[in-house]
Order: sequence, then structure tokens, then C-alpha cells
Amino acid sequence: MIYLRSKSTEDSTHLFAALARLGCITISLLSLVAAVVTTTSSLAYENLDRGVIAINCPNGSTILSWRFLSTDLPETSFAVYKVQDGKKTKLTGQPLSKSCTFIDYTTGGTNVDYEIWTIAKGKVVERSKPTYTVKATPTNAFIRIPLAGGYVCDKVGIADIDGDGKLDFVIKQPASITDPGVWRPSITTFKVEAYSHGGKILWRRDLGWNIEQGVWYSPMIVYDLDGDGRAEVALKTAPVDVDYRDSLGHVLRGPEWLSVLDGLTGAELARVDWPPRGNIQDWGDSTGNRASRNTMSIAYLDGKTPSLIVARGTYTKMIVRAYRFKDRQLTLQWEWDGDNENPPVRGQGMHGMHCVDVDGDGRDEIVLGAAALDDNGKLLWNLGMGHPDIVYVTDVLATSPGLEIVYGFETRQQSNGICIVDAATGKILWGCKHPTSHVHSQGIFGKFDPQNPGYVLYCGEKFLPNRWYYRLNDGQLLDTSDWGALSGYPVYWDETDIKWVAMLGAIKRLREEPRFFYQGRVIAVADCIGDWREELITTVPGELRIYVTTIPANTRRVTLWHDRAYRIDVANAAMGYLFPPQISGQPLVIQPPKKQNHKQGFIKISTLSSDRLPLHSL
Repeated sequence: MIYLRSKSTEDSTHLFAALARLGCITISLLSLVAAVVTTTSSLAYENLDRGVIAINCPNGSTILSWRFLSTDLPETSFAVYKVQDGKKTKLTGQPLSKSCTFIDYTTGGTNVDYEIWTIAKGKVVERSKPTYTVKATPTNAFIRIPLAGGYVCDKVGIADIDGDGKLDFVIKQPASITDPGVWRPSITTFKVEAYSHGGKILWRRDLGWNIEQGVWYSPMIVYDLDGDGRAEVALKTAPVDVDYRDSLGHVLRGPEWLSVLDGLTGAELARVDWPPRGNIQDWGDSTGNRASRNTMSIAYLDGKTPSLIVARGTYTKMIVRAYRFKDRQLTLQWEWDGDNENPPVRGQGMHGMHCVDVDGDGRDEIVLGAAALDDNGKLLWNLGMGHPDIVYVTDVLATSPGLEIVYGFETRQQSNGICIVDAATGKILWGCKHPTSHVHSQGIFGKFDPQNPGYVLYCGEKFLPNRWYYRLNDGQLLDTSDWGALSGYPVYWDETDIKWVAMLGAIKRLREEPRFFYQGRVIAVADCIGDWREELITTVPGELRIYVTTIPANTRRVTLWHDRAYRIDVANAAMGYLFPPQISGQPLVIQPPKKQNHKQGFIKISTLSSDRLPLHSL
């Protein structure tokens, strides 16, 4: 616990504003909780609007939900107005200060609209109307984003590509589950399409035959790389005017590029060479399976500015490059080649990448799988255990300082095939004692068990019936039954920090009957509209669907989108395996301070997230 003396209420306000850019900390005046805000080591500020959504329920009521931003003061409150038949009526007596949801029980009339007024320091500073109005059924509510054809999309990147503070969508279509390990020739070409938040198609780019269809041939990231307020699209490209396919359909030669596209127009802004294939056999086979494992991510290597991280290699050779995008140019910051290490680092990759500040220095490290790189491109640590399928990074153990990584290994292990590792050092903190042969898929990880507080993990073998459900705070094995799938999608769905699980078409609390249902293949989980709860994004023929909760919340928390680790995880959903995004600590609860005279008062700060994260720039 840290106590800082402030000389006046004004000083307290100024101090809060400074701390609002510092860390996952709780600030209270005297003994009162005022806020939880983000630190420099966890901040990923993007200019977002309120993201208001209106959900018309079967009983005639309307649920309104909107964002609380990391830039909002703790005393920020909201008033709700209904505009009906040309008449504006205030629905809230006192401004709302403890929740960002409101239920309008009044019915009738036509031409109904709503306004959310944001009040700060006694003044109305913003008026926001719903971005979406949807009609709920008893079992679900969802936003439709129509696509330009009847196809099912493969991946989605979510970001603001036009600078209006609303989140847009960049998709890759058609859907393809081809893995180089079970290779099939491409039957068509991938197309990348950008859609506004309202569903208007903005552009389409055909990637051509030299980008094979499959999960590892065409990684994509949608992110504001240069800080201009509009997201770019970074992706792997190749020539479209020459066909480099061999007689079977493999593409084992020809140029490969990292391209950055204008998110609004699709025009190419910059291009450099992708980490090269070189000799195909050097990667472990002659078919291109091992050489075709390509991944991407975003990392704040200096703690302030996003860099593009591009990688080739998972099971054998591993090459990683970091680039900075500025003034329409990609500049190489560093390159790491696992073969240059002593001993060489090979086969430690995962089916994706996590970029998180694991050592508390404010700068992101790169978790490649069972090995991690420091922000300067130097090897931080290497477990040497081979390829993991399950990899999650967050503050798993409350009793251990800093962040941890939860693993499930595809590579055969006599023990520790399921384990928890200190993210800063690579030290194994806990591991299963039984052997594992091929722990498969993403597992189901999170805080989703009301009977077992803290993080839990369900996982199992690919070729064997073995299943394990572990309570991670003490390593207790809770269950060995088959849940029907080896992956699921925990989501914040009610007002608590106990997640629900989306799985096999249903969204439910563990051990309870389903109350909500969804259709289509899940392609993202993200807090992309409304308050801090998460949405489930699926794809069905001809549209994206964004499933939203219809459960009101009496807790007010900062949008998860402004947590840097979470935001990067959401960006990673556009490539590789879909790992539900993880926050860097706990959901950020914001409650208004009570009105008191704080002259010569104290501000009490208690850390809610990783206690290894430093307080920068006080």
C-alpha cells in the first residue's frame, strides 16, 4: 500500500489525471475507492466514442449500454434522454454514476431515439446517440454486419479505420481451415474486405494465387500503426500478376512481402520483404508445411509506440523481425534468428503470438510460445519443451508477483505438459505430474467457475480420451470428464468477474442450463460495443454477427479495449488460432468519490493487477 499526501482537492484531481496514465491501480480519497485506471505499461489508448447500443427487449423495454473510457474522471456521470415523436424526455433523475447500463421501461410511440449525456465537473461534455439498435429475442441479441456476398469469412480484424471513434471490420474471405500439415490445394483466392461499422463495404483486395488458402499463409493485423487515429491493415502479400504454384498447387518460390494498407482505401502504403523461406528443406520438410508457418502481432517495444512483429517458423527454425511504421515507411528495428542462439532455439513456437509487458519495465516482450524475446530482440528465456497449443498470459496466481503463462503442450512430456510459468523468468511454478502426449487446441481458460474462485483450465488430448479440468491457484484436478470440445470462449457476460462460456452454440454459466444461444463459427471475442462486457463475434453465410449480452450491470468498469494486453490479443484474432483475449490484471472498477473536504488528505493506492508493474513518472 502506498500513501501520497495531497495539499488540496485540486491537487488530488491533478494527481488522479497523472495516475490515470500510469497503471492498473485503485485510487481512493481517504478510505474511499475512486477508480481503477490504466498504467503506461498496460495502456493502449485509442480514441473511442461511447459505443452506445440500444437493445429492444421482448417485454417492450429497452436496454441501453455505453462505454466508460480510461480518460474519464471517476466523478463522470451520465444522463439518459428519450426522444420520441419529436419530444425529448429525461429518463434519469440523478445522473448515473455507478453503472453504464440503463433500462427504459416506458413503451409506445414511434420514431424513438435516445441520447446519453456525459457529465464531468458539473458540465455536459458530450451527447451520444446509439451506434446500433437491435431487437432481442428471449435467447439472444445480435448486431448484423452484412457482407458483400453469401460467403462465410475466415478472420476478422476490429479497429477504427476511418477515425470516427467507432469500430469497423476488416475480414478475410472465404473461410478456410486448411493447415499445411493436412494440405489441400487452394480452390480460390483469399480476398480482404473492409466494412464500416454500419456494414458499408469500403474496399476489397484479392490476395491472388501466391497466397495459399489456409490459416498460416496469410497473417493479418488491423491496428493504428502510426498514431494518426486511423487503423492500417498489415498483412502478408505476394505478386498477383505471376502464378508461382507448382503442379500440385504448392507455392514454394517467389517474392513474399509484408505490406501495410490504408485501412480506409486499401491502397498499399509500404512494403518490405517477409522473413525468407530460403531453402525449404531447412525448415524440416520439402512440402512447405514447416516453412509456411507465418504469424504477426503488435508490440510496444519502447512502451509508447506500436511495432509490427512478424515471424516465420513454429516447429523447427524460427525467425522474428520487428518493424516501425512511420511516414509511409517500414523500418527494421531488429531481427532474431533462433539458429544464432547457443544452443539454437528451435521448435518453440505457438499457433500465434502474445506481446505483453512481462517484466514490468513498461515495454512489451514477445511470447513466441515456449520461448520469449525481450523488447530489444534478445532471447529472454527458453523452456526448451517444444511446441505448445495452449498459451495464455495474464495474472494467473494472486500469490505470485507479476504475470504468468499457462501452457498445454502438443509436444510429448513426461510431466509439466500442463503448467504455469513465471512470465518474466520462464520458471515453472506448477506443473501436472502425469504424462501428456498431445494436449490439443486452445483449451478453455479463465475465471468461469463460480464454485472455484480464480483461474481454471479445461484441456485434453487430441488422440486419446484423457481430459483434465484444473483449478490453477493450487493445481487441484477437479474433473476428468469430456465436455464435448477441447476449446471454448469464456466471455464477461454479466456484472461479475466470473465469465460465462460460449461453446457448442450456447452461452452459459458453468453447471447451469443455457440461457443464450448463438449461430455460426466464433471468430473473435472482444469488448467492442456498449459497456465493459464482451461480445461474441461469429460468421454465418453473408454476415458477421456480434452477439451482445442483455443482462444489465450495476458495476462500472473501464472498457477492456483500453487495456494494452487485451487490445493486442483482440488484434491477434485476425491471424493464427483464436485465443480469447486476456486483460493484464483485473477488470477496472470505477466508482465516484464521495464529496468530502480533502484538504491535507491522503490518497490511498492499492494495486489490483500485477504487483510487479512499477509506478512510472509519479
